[in-house]
Order: sequence, then C-alpha cells, then structure tokens
Amino acid sequence: MSELLPIADGPELRTQARLLARRHRTALAGTIALHAAAAGAGLAGPPLLGNLVESVKEGSTRGHVDRIVALLAMFLLAQTILTWLARRASFVLAEKMFAELREDFMRRVLALPLSTDGSQTINYSCGAYDNGFNFMKFCHEQWDALDDQQRREFDPAKRRELLIQQSQIIWQEQPVGVIRFGVARPGYNTRIHNFYPNGYGFLWSLPFIWVE
Repeated sequence: MSELLPIADGPELRTQARLLARRHRTALAGTIALHAAAAGAGLAGPPLLGNLVESVKEGSTRGHVDRIVALLAMFLLAQTILTWLARRASFVLAEKMFAELREDFMRRVLALPLSTDGSQTINYSCGAYDNGFNFMKFCHEQWDALDDQQRREFDPAKRRELLIQQSQIIWQEQPVGVIRFGVARPGYNTRIHNFYPNGYGFLWSLPFIWVE
C-alpha cells in the first residue's frame, strides 16, 4: 500500500483482480471463448482467399470457385456475428464488474468513520440529514446526547466508552442502512446507435457509436 495515497501495490492489485475474476468465472470464460471463436473464424479468411486466387490462376472450375467464395462468405459472416456477441458480452461483463466494484467501494466507505477521531456525527445525528450523510433519517435522542458528550470529552478512555455506547445504539436501533446512488438521465437522438451512457459517464462508448 502506498504511504502517500491509498493506492494498492502490485501484489494486492493482482489478488483483488483474481478474486473479481473468480466471482465472474463463467461469464469471463464465455467472453474469452467468444473472442477466441471470432479470432478463429477470422483466421480462415486469408487461406481461403489465397486458395481462391490460386484456383483462378490455375483455371479451376466455376463450381470449385463458387464453393470457396461460399466458404469465405460463411466464415466472414461467422466472424462478424461472433465479434458482435463477444463485444456485447464484454460490455455486459464490464458493467457488472464496475457496478460490483462501486458497491464494494461504497460499503467500505460507509463502514469507515468520516472523521479521524472516530466521530460518526455526520452519519447518524438527527441534524445530519440536511447537512450530512444521514440518508436514512435515523434520529435517536440518546445517541445525540452521547454525541454531544463525546465531542466535549477530552479523556481518551471516557470518550472511547461514549463512542462504543453510540455504536451499540446504532446496531440495536437502526433497521437498515440506506446507500444513495444518484441517477443521471442523458438524452440523445435515436439516430445514434451503440451509445451506452451509464453511471460513470457517457463518453466511454463514443468510439463505438454510429449514426443512421
């Protein structure tokens, strides 16, 4: 882990990548298989084209040439379909992985105190709905009273005990923690195809769009 910023080092990054790939083992294997099949279908084109040129050069029959052209067209069509399926599978898998990473990130962020002193005022106080992150509108008078005490307490041991009491109230009284995700609604002309805006932005798919 970096000492300056919370950036994972190489071994930790590889470990997390392996865990993510293991959770999506089936989808990842299917996507790789589709890409491999598309590449295999594309490899059939050059030999067939070379055979076609040689056949014409040597004066082969029309039927033989037609069969080579039919095979070439069949592999070209197969490559086109497999490439489309592979790209679609890649996009779907990437969206699932990004969504999962986002949810994991949010869970870990919300599990940590937003203050270095352990205070959770911004998350759970009655007044933190308008000016904090209390999206579930949790409000508990005893919790707020303990919060006022812990903010005025200078003794570390006594303050720690107050924070523990606050945590116990949260575990006992809060039925559910609400995670809020904003919703963006981009608009675009229906003549644009292959455009996939998502929660991370709308620019990532621009290299793949086409206009009617």
